[in-house]
Amino acid sequence: MRFSFALIGIFFCSLVHAQAERKINESRTYESLIAEYKALAKSYKQAKLIEIGKSDIGKPLQLFVIDSDGYFQAKKIDSSKVTILINNGIHPGESCGIDASVELAEQLLSDSRYAPILKQARILIIPVYNIGGMLNRNSFSRANQNGPKAYGFRGNAKNLDLNRDFIKADSKNAKSFNQFFVEWDPDVFVETHTTNGSDHTYTLTLISTQVDKLEPSLANFLKNDFEPELYQKMADHGQEITPYVYTLEGDPKKGIKAFLETPRYSTGYAALHHCLGFITEAHVFKPYEARVKQTNSFLELLILESVEQKEAIHKARKQAVKEIMAKDSIAVQWKLDSARYKRILFKGYEKVEKRSKLTGLPLGFYNHEESYTDSIRFYKYYQAATKIKVPDYYLVPQAYEKVIQRLAWNGVKYVRLNKDTSIEVSSERIIDYQSPKQPYEGHYLHSGIQTRSEKVKLNFYKGDLLVPSKQQKRAYLTHVLEPAAVDGFFAWNFFDGILQQKEWFSDYAFEPKAKKLLEENDSLRIAFEKAKQQKPSLANSNFEQLYFIYKRSPYYERSVNRFPIYKIYEKEAVR
Repeated sequence: MRFSFALIGIFFCSLVHAQAERKINESRTYESLIAEYKALAKSYKQAKLIEIGKSDIGKPLQLFVIDSDGYFQAKKIDSSKVTILINNGIHPGESCGIDASVELAEQLLSDSRYAPILKQARILIIPVYNIGGMLNRNSFSRANQNGPKAYGFRGNAKNLDLNRDFIKADSKNAKSFNQFFVEWDPDVFVETHTTNGSDHTYTLTLISTQVDKLEPSLANFLKNDFEPELYQKMADHGQEITPYVYTLEGDPKKGIKAFLETPRYSTGYAALHHCLGFITEAHVFKPYEARVKQTNSFLELLILESVEQKEAIHKARKQAVKEIMAKDSIAVQWKLDSARYKRILFKGYEKVEKRSKLTGLPLGFYNHEESYTDSIRFYKYYQAATKIKVPDYYLVPQAYEKVIQRLAWNGVKYVRLNKDTSIEVSSERIIDYQSPKQPYEGHYLHSGIQTRSEKVKLNFYKGDLLVPSKQQKRAYLTHVLEPAAVDGFFAWNFFDGILQQKEWFSDYAFEPKAKKLLEENDSLRIAFEKAKQQKPSLANSNFEQLYFIYKRSPYYERSVNRFPIYKIYEKEAVR
């Protein structure tokens, strides 16, 4: 379905009325925002404000649903419509989208000319996701920001950055979001932000789902059809946008790269559910009203484009599920493809080095009197850095309750073993990893993870989970249960208990046993003598020598560093 430019024009005319209700350079408070949505729901029968879960601050996480048929429950929705989810205020200091979305809702509901669009689309708006951060209102936490006068804070009630929490789900907010997202299954997702960093002429920049992380049908549709139309429509209305300015060497002229939104981020999480994802990044230095206006414009055009390409979106998503089900291996780590880039026209400001008036040292500045339009390199593509062979089944011990909860929240299907049994499985042993000295979002996030696979027969118990990999949530499943995955549950410390040895020995008591082991095992004795020659610290330490033998003896526990999610590659389930 195609709409005329005359119809598109009503989007930009109706914004004036909504802005008049809010003072220039001011953002809404939490109380005024929710009151506005409640008033809209009361005035229009095709809209409703519902609760979709809890937040860490104690207030309910709410969703504003616009559905022309009055279907406000996920189980009763019309699947022929395209479902668009707009998430606001994950960083409440970036309030452009908070204000733009409520004004958008008023526009859609108050003007009857939108009726043809609303018959084809279901609009879901989260008024504010980080409620705790929005209630922590201040005027100083974003030092570089050009308005508004007051705004919320980045951290939530637990001082978490919620845009790093979608996989680990430490917050009640993320738990609610996980369950809600799977239940409503949006086709298109957009989250509104405000960025800082480099300076340029654009008021709005855009992060699109990284195409190399999508299945081919969805990736090709996004790259060749959907995304180009969004850029073109914004340009046609005098509101040009550019890809998020993530510089390679600190200056856009030297090239920019696509932002790799791994599953900890909202759009990376959405990609695991085969949902097209976008993040708007309004430019922090532009006037607040301009940022709200362009965010509003983009959201409106996104809705329009989603309606126009509704059938193609539905087809691509269904095909993506089929494609991932047919895959034998899946990428769980990526790296920038530095050999591939496309050239884009970029409008920026010259970056110059001046001496700081404060420190007296050289400092880079952007000269607004020297703008340029130039063709720059955009490194848009990533390639798989780590691929895993997907098993037919995962076995998840019931002891890992937090893991099982998150699988359930995300719609993963599984059965429980109905009796105690012994099963031969493939097991991954952690042989190397790195962890930071300081916590990151409440965790010591592991990276550089290396494993070794081994076959082992283990006991499993009634109630343990048998999880088939060939299911709709195959992408999510592999990305959280594989130890090498960049945002897997191992990386986020869900299994750190395995990394600590539990049983030890007393040197004087173990010494005669160690001596006997060397006498009875020639290969161990040869390895021991060689290790002493190569490592002086071993040769000079009673404990280190005994420990060398202990680790290679039957006394050493085999559970150390054994990743406790197991794999079955047979074609039939073991019951």
